[in-house]
Amino acid sequence: MLSRFIDILQGKLFLTCSIDKLRSKQIFIWLCSFLLCLLSSPLLAQTPANRPQTPASRDSLNLNLRQDTVTVNNGDTLRRKGDIQTTIKYSATDSVITEVGSQITRLYKDAKVTYGEITLEAAYMEVDMRRSEVYAAGVEDSTGKLVGIPKFKNGAEEYQSEAMKYNFKTKRAIIDKIVTQQGEGFVHGQTVKKDAENNMYVGGGLYTTCNLTHPHFHIRAGKIKVVHEKQIVTGPFNLVINDVPTPLGFAFGIFPFIKKKPNGSSGIIFPVYGEEPRDRGFFLRQGGYYWAASPYFGVSLLGEIYSRGGWGLNLQSQYKRRYSFGGNIDLRFSRRKSGEEGFQSTGEDFWVTWSHVPETRGTGRFSASVNAGTSTFNQRNAYSYGLTQDLSRRINPTFNSNVSYSNSLLKGAVTFGMNARHDMNTVTGVMNMTLPDLNVSVTRIFPFKRQNSVKKAWYETIGFSYQFNGSNRLTNSPLSAATSLAGIPIGNAPEQNDSVIGFNFANLPELWRRAQIGARHTIPVSMSLKLFKYFSLNPSFNYTETWYPQKLDYRFNPTDQTIIIDTLRGFHRSYTYNASAGLTTNIYGLFNINGKRIQAIRHRMTPNVGFSAQPDFSRDRFGFYQNVQIAGTYLTEPEKEQIRKISRFQNTTFGIPGQGRSGSVSFSLTNNFEAKLRPKTDSAGAKPEKVSIIDNFSLNTSYNLAADSLNLSPLNFAARTKILKTDINFNMTVDPYMYRMVNINGTSTAVKVNEFAWNNGKGLGQIVNAGMFFSKSFSPGGEKKRKIEPTEDMTETERDELDRINNNIDQYVDFTIPWSLSFAYSLNYSKPNVQKPIVSQTLSFNGDLKVTDKWKISFNSGYDFVNKGIISTTSLNIHRDLHCWEMVASWIPFGPFQSYTFDLRVKASMLQDLKLSRRRTWYDRAPVN
Repeated sequence: MLSRFIDILQGKLFLTCSIDKLRSKQIFIWLCSFLLCLLSSPLLAQTPANRPQTPASRDSLNLNLRQDTVTVNNGDTLRRKGDIQTTIKYSATDSVITEVGSQITRLYKDAKVTYGEITLEAAYMEVDMRRSEVYAAGVEDSTGKLVGIPKFKNGAEEYQSEAMKYNFKTKRAIIDKIVTQQGEGFVHGQTVKKDAENNMYVGGGLYTTCNLTHPHFHIRAGKIKVVHEKQIVTGPFNLVINDVPTPLGFAFGIFPFIKKKPNGSSGIIFPVYGEEPRDRGFFLRQGGYYWAASPYFGVSLLGEIYSRGGWGLNLQSQYKRRYSFGGNIDLRFSRRKSGEEGFQSTGEDFWVTWSHVPETRGTGRFSASVNAGTSTFNQRNAYSYGLTQDLSRRINPTFNSNVSYSNSLLKGAVTFGMNARHDMNTVTGVMNMTLPDLNVSVTRIFPFKRQNSVKKAWYETIGFSYQFNGSNRLTNSPLSAATSLAGIPIGNAPEQNDSVIGFNFANLPELWRRAQIGARHTIPVSMSLKLFKYFSLNPSFNYTETWYPQKLDYRFNPTDQTIIIDTLRGFHRSYTYNASAGLTTNIYGLFNINGKRIQAIRHRMTPNVGFSAQPDFSRDRFGFYQNVQIAGTYLTEPEKEQIRKISRFQNTTFGIPGQGRSGSVSFSLTNNFEAKLRPKTDSAGAKPEKVSIIDNFSLNTSYNLAADSLNLSPLNFAARTKILKTDINFNMTVDPYMYRMVNINGTSTAVKVNEFAWNNGKGLGQIVNAGMFFSKSFSPGGEKKRKIEPTEDMTETERDELDRINNNIDQYVDFTIPWSLSFAYSLNYSKPNVQKPIVSQTLSFNGDLKVTDKWKISFNSGYDFVNKGIISTTSLNIHRDLHCWEMVASWIPFGPFQSYTFDLRVKASMLQDLKLSRRRTWYDRAPVN
């Protein structure tokens, strides 16, 4: 209390009174007022002994501000009339001292001042209400380390400094030794001035994307201007790596912010350079301009040029509207010159890629996945999609596209959809298109179901549904198969064309002539009955009707021994129907083991017996087949003359009605085995575990009662299990009939005869094909790459980036997993009739190993046991996390795609062009003479 009184006498409250000249009453009034002042003042807090002194540089931080005239002291808030717009709130954990005369408030230890959206925290702070200024600084601890350095926050903007002075009225500041994050980067500065628009002028600064106090690399510049939420502009700069200056630099630098806009910022994309010695020479690739058109989509226009002639353009666009849809479009065009000088040829190629993915909203849904272009694009432009994707596109030349729209009506009772499909083979050039494919379906209807029935009658289970499918299929495949029909030469067959025609307007009449157009209606009717409590009987009836735009008419020409085919245009129809019934039940068996862990094994058998019948739709009364009476020298002697039944709907989209009566009995048996394990602990709440031993072990076959021979179908066996967390699949097909060698036209041919193998001592029959596949993955604790869920504080850009990572999670290296190993073994056996069996056997494996916390090696390879060699697509990848940098090296050591790539680059997308790359791919290698 004495020290506090001395402070007051030294001028803290500037009370100057002469006690000797006061009367006793005046002394009493003065003492009461003084005590009341002490009780209501924050000066009662303990004053720290090591009160920080104002740095010498503080006096020079003059912002030339005029003083305000009225100040009101109100506890922990300062309200000010005039230029200050809102309440200034302050607090400190040690003490708060206010000088009434100078209107300065000093805050000690964990000081905090809040003014609107502005928050300032520091170890020591002064608030000067006359100048509308606040000064903040850190203090030294007992070891001489500066602690409690000022932290300034204005909305989303934050930075730290050793000392700073801020004016509430002009919103200007002078800052010493600042560190602030701007976009993806960080700005360090010795002396910084901040204006009212939040722009900063940095002297003796550096810029980096490394978030360490002492960054691994930075760009050093004498002057830096930070334009608020737009960009960073520097004067002459050079690159410094680990405090070692490099000669790399430029006269100026512009680094736009990409964090503030969900779709990024517009700017120039610098090209990559290199040489393709085999063909095109020196090149500049993937350079151009990116336009951030709106928060919902952006467009990139890229180009390429080669020293030996040739150029290309690439238009890319990404779009996304959260909770609605998202996608990307990629259009590529290339003009390539190849060959020696004077003998060059020019080839033009294009490729279109479009992906549109809707998000579940409402009943309508539109989606697209398009991959189409010229058949030579991938061979001539293998670099276009990156090393990994190019290798996949070269190995698998088949591409598919699908554009679809679907919707539902009447609360989902009726659904309809429209699809446009496309598939192409870039090697053969064959392209098939379905334009369009229409689908309409009606959910199952129960016409005899009663509204409030307590007990369901058998007829209430009768229900039917409806499906419609219409299709138009175009193809440019060669015409090479229509030279004969039913073994008879076609007299008016079109000229055979072994070449693939192009999909263009000139060939449109020929494409439409080859088109396969049709529509199909299907009405399935079924019911379910319970028999003898344990059996389920499911009879059904199916009716199918098909519409065609044409049908064929046949006549035999005895002159040249050929058949003449006429096409009758118009509306034509065919129909089929069949009836079937299935009887099934479940049989359970329990085997008590009473072992140490295994308590029992349960076996479940599901037998199924079915019957199906269908009439002969080639009979004359249906009119779907035509009887053609033929005669000719090519017929065998007993035939001389005979009638052939030929379908009038050959080569149609939905096939033709079946020929011959059918009455089949089918049988299948499915087995499942489960083990019941005792609890691992003896606690009261522990429950036994159920473990699947064999998920499915099945057998199925059928017997056609209406056929005159070969009634029994092949026996099909299949098994699947995940025992020991290993996926194992097995399948086998056994033909029960014998094969005999017969002489046909002087050639020995194997023919299946109506004799069972078990009657000839050959067991169940001949194994036609068999296969086994199993795979296993190992990692500590069974860890796997897992998707990361977004948080509420993520920005739109961060959410989009996280979605891209989760959708392609296998393309990213997870440094949290120490190691992983996966392998897959495949064995396939095939033996058609009596030919030599064909066997393939491969073992593929892949994995990764975290050598250190920053090093990780991944690999992918395999071994072919038949060809006795390593799989040619073996690859080795090395990943190095360099904090703010990363290194990635990929190597395919041998095979036709032998290549390697090396990239050392900055992680931040803002400085993605700051990298060192070295590539030698299979399309860049010089030709071998």
